Amino acid sequence: MNYLIPWYAQNKQRGIEVVALAFERSVDLAEAKRQLKKVQKTKKVIYPLLLAGATAAEKPAEKIEGLENFISFPTTIFLNRKHEVIKVHAGFTGPSTGEFYERWQKEFNETVDTLLK
Repeated sequence: MNYLIPWYAQNKQRGIEVVALAFERSVDLAEAKRQLKKVQKTKKVIYPLLLAGATAAEKPAEKIEGLENFISFPTTIFLNRKHEVIKVHAGFTGPSTGEFYERWQKEFNETVDTLLK
C-alpha cells in the first residue's frame, strides 16, 4: 500500500484501476470490516478496499478465478481490459532492497504500460 497509494494517485488519469482485495485474519465479519475501515482511514487508501475473505478460513486461489499457485501476501494481480489474469506477482520488494526495488518498479510500470496500450 505504501507504494501503490501514491503510484495510483499519479497514474489513475491514465485509465488504470486498482482494487484491493483483503483477506483478514478474523473470521468474524464485523471485526474484519472494522479492521479494513481502520486501515483505509490510517493509510488514506484512495482506491476500493474490499473484504474478500478470511485467511484462516479461505484460500485466495479458490476465490479468484485465474489465480494459481498463490504463495504469499501481498499478491498483485494484473488484469487486461477483458478482465483476464495476465500476470501475478507475489510479495513485495521494498525500497531497502536497492536495485531489486528499482527493478521491481520498472517491471511493474512496464506491465501497466503494456496493459494500457
